[in-house]
Order: sequence, then structure tokens, then C-alpha cells
Amino acid sequence: MPHAPRLIDIHTHLRGLAALDGELLRFARDHRMQLCASTLGLGGAFWVTPDPVQVRACNALTLNFMRRHPGLVTGFCNINPLHGNGALDEMSRCHAAGMKGVKLWIAAKASHRCVV
Repeated sequence: MPHAPRLIDIHTHLRGLAALDGELLRFARDHRMQLCASTLGLGGAFWVTPDPVQVRACNALTLNFMRRHPGLVTGFCNINPLHGNGALDEMSRCHAAGMKGVKLWIAAKASHRCVV
């Protein structure tokens, strides 16, 4: 991105579909918009209660976009609080890889004992 972004989209979801994700990236470039992105499923799916392998795959897609589009995509790590210490490990892995934010998956309500 040759110029500083004019806009920041703080809540963007990558879909894991080349056409849709490519359209989103073109729009962001055209409008000098930085994306804070996460992935909630692959192949256009939306996973409500993903297992640890699915969570890691979603975060891997976001990390890939961050690496391919530095300055345009800032990654937010998705974690499923139902995964306990595994969620904390995934959060640490994503932070070490350069992600700047965390999103709790909607698999548990904010009042659930694993969240509070």
C-alpha cells in the first residue's frame, strides 16, 4: 500500500474463497483501507463450534493473508474458549506470528464459566 490508509475496517471476515477474498482485498486497496481480519470458516462455511484443528486452519488462512498483504491486512486470532488451555496456546501462537487482536468464537456465551 503506497499511502497510509484513510480507513480502517476493524471487523472483516475472510471467507476462504479466492473470489470473495480477492474482491475484498481489491476494494480495500482501491479505497486505501486497512483490514483487521479474521476467519470464521473455510470454503465459505461459518463454523459455530469449531474443533481445535478447524480453529488453527482459520487462523492459518488469516496469517497467510497477513504475510501476502503486509500493511493491508492485520490479523485477529480467533479462539474457541471451550478449548481451555488449547485456546490460550493458539492465542500465543498467533500473537508470536504477528496477529494484533483476539476474537472469542461465539461457541460460548460471555457468561459461560470458560470465559469469565
